[in-house]
Amino acid sequence: MFSLSKFSERQSYSLVVRAEDGGGRISATTINIQVLDISSPPKFRQEEYVKTISENSKVGTSVIDVAAVYDDSTALLKYSFIQGNSDDRFCIDYLGVISVAQPLDREKVPSYELFVMVSLDNKNDTTVVKVTLRDANDHAPSFEKSIVEIEIPEN
Repeated sequence: MFSLSKFSERQSYSLVVRAEDGGGRISATTINIQVLDISSPPKFRQEEYVKTISENSKVGTSVIDVAAVYDDSTALLKYSFIQGNSDDRFCIDYLGVISVAQPLDREKVPSYELFVMVSLDNKNDTTVVKVTLRDANDHAPSFEKSIVEIEIPEN
């Protein structure tokens, strides 16, 4: 048994695991363990991001990349919305890319203020993403009546 107490003591471990059955067959594999230095949290590049997109952006359309900066590029950072996405109109992937998750309607909600958190273990950072919807001509013109009658004097 070993203890992973400090990053500075040892940065990696290599374990050999060996299994033997009663018939004399042996199998072995090596497991490499990298110890991550999480003394500093991941950081967003900006405290606030601002983006304008069309209200008719299709589901799956990328809105903005808010990927955080962290010393270890292989670390798996976790991104999440902590406020502002109550109707789940947006989603964020493991790389920090925010995309449209459901159809948008500027007439109902003209803008969103998304509070995003990135975390690695108990270290985290937050940012705000302000998304404004640009109006699209998504309503076809229509007449109130199908037949209109008017009288015009001859003079």
